[in-house]
Parts: sequence; C-alpha cells; structure tokens
Amino acid sequence: MPRAVVDDLYGDDPEAPGTPGDHTALLASAATSSTRADERSPVPSRWLRVLLWAPAVALPMGSRLLLLRRNWSTLPLSSVGKGLLLGAAQDAAVFLQALVLVRVVLALHRSLRALTHTALTLLAVGAVLSLCTAFLWLSFAPLVDVALLVRFMPRLNRGFVRMYLDFSSQFTSSLREVITLPLVLALVLYVVWMLLWAVVVFATDARSFPRFSLPFSGATHPIKLHPRLLLLNLTGSVVVRTFAAAVFTAFLALHCSVTLDGNENDLYLMSNAMYSLQWEGFLRSPPSVHVALAVETSSLNSTVAAEPPIDPVVNRSRALLLGDQERFNLTQDHSKFPFWRQTLGFQGAKRFELLPRRDDRNNATANSSADMPTRPAAPPNILLINVESFRSREVGVIGGRHKKAKYNQTVTPFFDQLSRSGVLFREHYTPCVQTSRSLLSTLFGILPSWTFDTVLSHYRDHKYNLRSIMQILKDKLGYESVFWSATDLGWEGWDKFLRDHGFDALFDFENFLAFLPPETRESLRKDERISWGFHDRVSFSALVQYLHERHQSASSHKPLFVDVYTISSHDPWHVPGNYEPSSNFSVFLTEHNKRYVNALNYADQQLEKLFANLRSRGLLNNTIVLIEGDHGHGFMEHNNPSVTTSKIYDEMSHIPLLLLADDLLDESSKGVVVDETTSALDLLSTFADMLGIENFMQHGMGQSLMRRNPSAASRPIVLENPFEDGTQGMRRGDLKFALFGSGRYAVHNLSLDPWEEQPVEEGRAEDLANGTTLEALATVREIVGVAQLLFATNGFRPEAEPDRNESNHSRSRPE
Repeated sequence: MPRAVVDDLYGDDPEAPGTPGDHTALLASAATSSTRADERSPVPSRWLRVLLWAPAVALPMGSRLLLLRRNWSTLPLSSVGKGLLLGAAQDAAVFLQALVLVRVVLALHRSLRALTHTALTLLAVGAVLSLCTAFLWLSFAPLVDVALLVRFMPRLNRGFVRMYLDFSSQFTSSLREVITLPLVLALVLYVVWMLLWAVVVFATDARSFPRFSLPFSGATHPIKLHPRLLLLNLTGSVVVRTFAAAVFTAFLALHCSVTLDGNENDLYLMSNAMYSLQWEGFLRSPPSVHVALAVETSSLNSTVAAEPPIDPVVNRSRALLLGDQERFNLTQDHSKFPFWRQTLGFQGAKRFELLPRRDDRNNATANSSADMPTRPAAPPNILLINVESFRSREVGVIGGRHKKAKYNQTVTPFFDQLSRSGVLFREHYTPCVQTSRSLLSTLFGILPSWTFDTVLSHYRDHKYNLRSIMQILKDKLGYESVFWSATDLGWEGWDKFLRDHGFDALFDFENFLAFLPPETRESLRKDERISWGFHDRVSFSALVQYLHERHQSASSHKPLFVDVYTISSHDPWHVPGNYEPSSNFSVFLTEHNKRYVNALNYADQQLEKLFANLRSRGLLNNTIVLIEGDHGHGFMEHNNPSVTTSKIYDEMSHIPLLLLADDLLDESSKGVVVDETTSALDLLSTFADMLGIENFMQHGMGQSLMRRNPSAASRPIVLENPFEDGTQGMRRGDLKFALFGSGRYAVHNLSLDPWEEQPVEEGRAEDLANGTTLEALATVREIVGVAQLLFATNGFRPEAEPDRNESNHSRSRPE
C-alpha cells in the first residue's frame, strides 16, 4: 500500500503501534495475524459446503422437476431451456440475498469478539438465530412450494399468503387433515437441518474477510478514517461486494424473466418461489387489453404490432353471448359500456310455464277455461340456494344417473326425488372457479376477472360500477333482499360488496344464531361447527325461523329475495358425529372422494329437512326456489385434488341446477329435463323473464333459461380458470374445447367421453390446422378478453348514484 494512503488511513496517531508516522510494522503485524488465524481456522471441506448450501438448489429444483414430470408431454424443448435459465438466475438472486445476511452477521460477530463472556454468549445466540433467518429466507418458500405441488395445489403466490394470513383461523382449524406423519417427520428434519446449518456456519467462522471491515466497539486499535479511504475500503469489502452482486443479479433475473417468458408458462414452471413472491407484481402483470383481444387468424399465438379494432370483437362477443331471445336497445355510449343496455323483454317459445297471475286473467285468451289455475297477484318470493362444491358427477339424476340405473345407488336421493317436481337443467355450467367468482356470475350475470385475486378481494380499492339482480328487483318490483350464509361474510370483503349492491340485510355465523331458541343454541354440539362456519342443519334451522317470523310480520307484504350459501360440503368435509348415510352409494366412492361424498349426502339430508320445514309452515307458497352448485371440485380425476387445479374439466365446472315452484309451476312443466347447455350467467335474465320485468337496465352476459334456444347447439358456454398456468375454453354442443396456458389444446366429445379421458383432438395451438377448433378457441379468447376489458376500464355501466336505501343496510337481527 502506498505510504500516502497509509498516512491518510491512520494519520499520525501517537497511540498507534510502532513509531509515530511509521505504519509498516502495523501492516506487517496485521498481515501475520491474519495468516496465522487462517492457518488455525477449520476450513470446511468442499463436500461440507455443498451440504450446507444444498437447500438453495435442491428445493427449487425439486419443484421444477415435479412440474416438468407432470407437464413433459406439453412442453417444447425451447420452453424447458428458457425455464431452466430463468430458474437458475432466480436461484442465484435468492442465494446472494441470503449470503448478504450471512456475511453481515459474521462480520458483526468478528468485530465484537472483545466482549465479556456473557455478552459474547448472547452475541453467539443472536448470530445463530440470524443465520437461521438466512436459512429460512433461502429455503422456506421453496419448501412450502414443493409441499403444495406434492398435494397437486397451485404454486406458492402472494394471494395464497395473504389469504392464509387474513383467514388463518379457518385454515389452521383444518390442519388435522393435512398434518400427517410424513409431514411431521419432514418438518422435524427441516428444523434439524436449519439448526445444524446455522451452528456449523457459525462455528467454522474463524477467517477474516479480505481487506478490512469497519471496526466496532471492542476493536484493539481505533482507526481514523479518511473519507477517500473509507470509500476505497467499502468497495473492497466482501459484504458490500456481495450486496452489489445480489442487487445486480436480482434485476438481471427480473429482466431475463420478463423478456424471455412470453406466455408466463415457462416462468410458472421454473421460477424460484421466494423470488416470485418478491417480484410477483412485475412477473405477473396483467396482459395488455389489446393483446388479449387480438384477432387470431393464422395462429392463436400470433403477435400484433398495432392495436386491433375493438368494436368488431366486442360486437361479436355480445351477439354470441346474448343470443336472440332478448329484445334490447344499446345506450348511446355503448362504445364505453358495450353490455349496458335497456332490456325491453324476452321472446321465443318457453321451456316451462308459470301459472298466470290473477291480475292477468283479463289478458287470458278467449278459449281459456274460467277455472284455469292462477297464481297470486303479488310477485313471488325467491329462494336461491347455492350448495357448496356441488358438482354433477355424483348426482343421481345428472352425472350419476347411469350408475343409479345400473346399481340403484345415489348420493343425493332427496335431490333426485325433488327434481321430479321441478325443471332440471342437466348440462348446466359455472364459468369459473371459487365461490367469490361464481357469485359474480350468478347475481350479476358477468364473467369473473381473469386474475388471481377476485373482484371482491380488492373491491375496497377498485369499486366497479355493477348492477345486480337484487337492484333490478328492488327498482322494478320493490323486493327486499337478504343474504344468508353460515360462514364469515368478512371473507374477501363480501359484507361491504353485498351491501353496496342491493342487499338489505346480511346474516352470517355471527348473527343468525339469534333466530334459534335459547335451548337450541345451548344444545349445539362442537362438531356442528367446522372451520368455515356452522353446518347446514344449524343454518337452515335459523333460516326457517327467520322466514317464519318475517311471514308473521307486517314486512311480509314486500316480496323477498333470499340468497343462501351452504357450507357443509366445503373442504375439509367434516360431517357431524351423528351422521348416518341416507342411501347406499358405495359405487360412487373412490380412493380420494369418500369424505366429500359423505358431506354431499349430509347436505342432501339437510335440504330434505329444510323443504319439509318450509312446506309444513306454508313458507313455500308463492315462492320460486332455485338450487344451484356454486362450483365443483376435483378428486384426482385429472391429477386435480382441488378447485384451482381442476382446469375446466367437468368435475369443476359441471354443476346441478333445479328450479322449483310448488304452486306456481304449471303441472305440465313439473319433471321437465333440459339437456341444452346453460350457464350460471343466465340466472339474472331468467329471474327477470319469469317475473315479467321489462324495460330495465342491465349488463348481464347470459340468456333467459325460460326460453328455448334454436341455436343452442352452437351457443358457446365460456369456461375459465386463471390458476395453474391458466385455462380457457368452452362447451358448444357435445364438444368441449380447452386451451391451456402451456400452449396446448384439447377437444373432447362429452357424449362419447363424459369423463374427458380420450380427447378427439389435441396438440399445440400454434400447429392448429382444424378450422373449427381454431375458430372456437379464438372465440373463447375474444370473449374472455372482452370481459377483462370491462374490468380494466370499469366499463360495465356509467357511474350511478347510490341506491335510495343504501343507509338502511343491516347485518343484525331486525327488531
């Protein structure tokens, strides 16, 4: 080192070793001490270093290998190569982040070694704990990611973390179903590995860093630093160099990920879980609206340089979704609000008939019998029952009808019996996954957003201008609306969202118990409450009492709309201890669905008790009832043990729908079975048509189920699932088209292959030559893109004034 530099660094300190101004001895002494320390230091061998840092490579690579094994047939080699490159860059970024923390901790420990024995012990404990933090930073997120993938769940993401933290009580109460002996052993091994890693790293820390680090209290010779030498020293510090390398690598990995990963599938398969959590906002940014709406011609993966014309795409999507039964006028600003329209009424032949109202007798035809049955002049009450995870596969009159005919077994004996007195829709679909998404389709008639987070979860920050069936019923016929659920309506902000869109009263597990007699509340067993809320028996008992009290009160003169959500058939499918199966359904049981099938049978039993209680009290008079599943659930039919992993297979999207009206439905319509494909999007228009509502404003994307559709065979029933790598598709006639995020597609003929095991066509979308399949998948992408455009621009309806009754919403029991 030049003499001038040494003088600048130490100055003429008379207390420094050696003669004043002569620092050669000091430097030689420091170098000798460092060399001797190095000679005394137990340097870990190469294999030990590899063992210590193995989590940095083993866990993220485990996720990649697992996903590669499951998706190998759908991945081109270029995708695998890009994905491995992205994964390696992200692994390096996270490794360097952990290394920065390790080196900072060790540097502080070296600088503070001249302390008392007690202080040094505390310092050592703190250093080991800090090293454990570095180990967790490096490996915990990949470990959780691997655990999720082993159970065929989606990869770790911020939405999962946020949901778990917000609703940890619901998840932790279900841990007994997930904590198995192998999982416990794995966690014990992980903790032992972490402690061993931290102790060994700490114990083998005897060598000094290159050059010199800033002295702390306890240093033998305080040093006077010149600013120029301080900067020179910092640039040579191994801690600073590691920090700089970590920052550079993190941004390099981000740049490579965004640049190379065209469709996000390579990144999904190969990313490092910890890195993805850090940069998810950049890596998973919403696609451009115009890219989503690109008009596909020669290839579904074509790239457009200029913005495509939006109006033709919107017009095409609107025509396909709405059909010909609805008479409507678009508004003048339909370019901004393409689905906002005035519905004048509905036309066409009817699938089923409701009895004419008594005040409609003057409009009866001349040849009508004078004693023809009629229904009350007052608008009917409406009871909409959404059964949790109610899929069609086990229902004895829908997906299970062949097994029922062959073995005389069914999981849903009461629903089967009930269907003979109503209108059963056997090919009914939900366009989406998760209850928070299906609620938008059922009550608002719109496709959900193509995002990981639901609209309800960020409604407080992004208030969309939506119009619900409740608001239409209130404005046109003076309905009172009630939402009833056995769960916590604080989930994803449901309470505020529902209040703002027409519900006058909300009842959940916190307040509906007030309708039960005190002796009933006191006699409730612990097993009648599960992690998500109270079982259906408790909820339905309180509901019957509420309806009975309201029927006896003056407010019963207003027609009532009640939306009920059940919970007993929700994961983890715990049934009360006194549950006994109501039928033999052994042929429906598989290795993976036993708990679900028991819960579904229990839910069917509670529906039977609900209807018996309602009928005995006359509460179903002048009432229309709809029973619908909110979505299905996968049980390893396609390596899918959950909703989110079920793509758009029928076990997730095919749901029952049954319409009942004891004294309102014409006798000729009871027992009608509709085998045309229908959608949960259709309910809004169906309610309006059944009630004879005309000249109302709406933005729904469905059709009236009351009307026959001459073009039903060509109607697209759109299906979407943004999870896993994202799947879009549709059911059209007997054919079901699916476009996966990997770029592959599949076509199934459900009349020949109802379980979707043997596609009639499959391959990569970029190689498509079949015009029908190409057109179908392009149509799906256009419709989903248009729906996303409405969310991106808040283009459902013009901003409206608050409802007149906005201040009258309630979550408590009415006086």
